[in-house]
Amino acid sequence: MKRLSRLSAAAAVVVVAAAAATVVLAADGGPSGVQVTPLSQGTIHTKVKANTNGIKIKTLGPRFVLVTAITVDPRGTFGWHSHPGPVLVTVNKGTLTLYRAHGKDCIKSTFGPGDAFVEQGGDVHLGRNEGSDPVELNATFLAPTGTTEFVQPQQEPKACNV
Repeated sequence: MKRLSRLSAAAAVVVVAAAAATVVLAADGGPSGVQVTPLSQGTIHTKVKANTNGIKIKTLGPRFVLVTAITVDPRGTFGWHSHPGPVLVTVNKGTLTLYRAHGKDCIKSTFGPGDAFVEQGGDVHLGRNEGSDPVELNATFLAPTGTTEFVQPQQEPKACNV
């Protein structure tokens, strides 16, 4: 659990107690109304090279895997952030709105129950609940071993004013 002591740097504080964490709003507009519950974690100790049925996964060495359940309250937000590696996300309940800059455009996507998406490592984006019901997600983070910050605060891209 020591690796889970912080989910993000100065923008958010994560309290881990009995496998439950809450992301608290920071003064600079970081996460608010987001509860993260670690479900399991582990280390892939070797390089991975898998290529099956059109799915490719390749790592250059050991990687840390964190599986979480996330609840986003109505009007809750992750704030602008990135991740140190890819994140596979499934939506169980509610609708999550995701914003990301693409050149001079700001792309808005919505994901509802049964939808899934992948957030690229280093890709700056904002996810939030614009609805009146909680959003429930599962997210699997893949990151370099020793990672302690899975949600890394970022500045709002110039293309996005949301």
